[in-house]
Amino acid sequence: MIVKYRVLLSKPWWKRETDEWERWGVICSSGFSFDKIMVIAPPYEDRHVMRSIEDRAMELDVGIERAEEAFGQYSDRFSLLSKVHEVEGESFGQIVEQLYERYVAAPARSELEAMRQPEEAELDVVAV
Repeated sequence: MIVKYRVLLSKPWWKRETDEWERWGVICSSGFSFDKIMVIAPPYEDRHVMRSIEDRAMELDVGIERAEEAFGQYSDRFSLLSKVHEVEGESFGQIVEQLYERYVAAPARSELEAMRQPEEAELDVVAV
């Protein structure tokens, strides 16, 4: 199985006045026939926000290529990098696990490590 995805960026409330965005997760084409896209983001992100984006994508009938149109009222908080990537796996579940590990879990571990060793830290900030 092959799934397309794009990197999801978030702008924390304390950076609203800057051009700094942080890598936050991914939006991928859904493995389910009833959804267009699926948001893979940290568990502390409000799930109703992510579901709202997913639902809006379905209502607007937009896929991964135009997924930012589904952000609606959250367009000031989220953005997508333009490149569409592909990932392959045995099942959709396995692909979701791969994407979660790469774009959510691993960066979170790096951030925790950086908090323990601030002098060696490099923040994952993207200027858009």
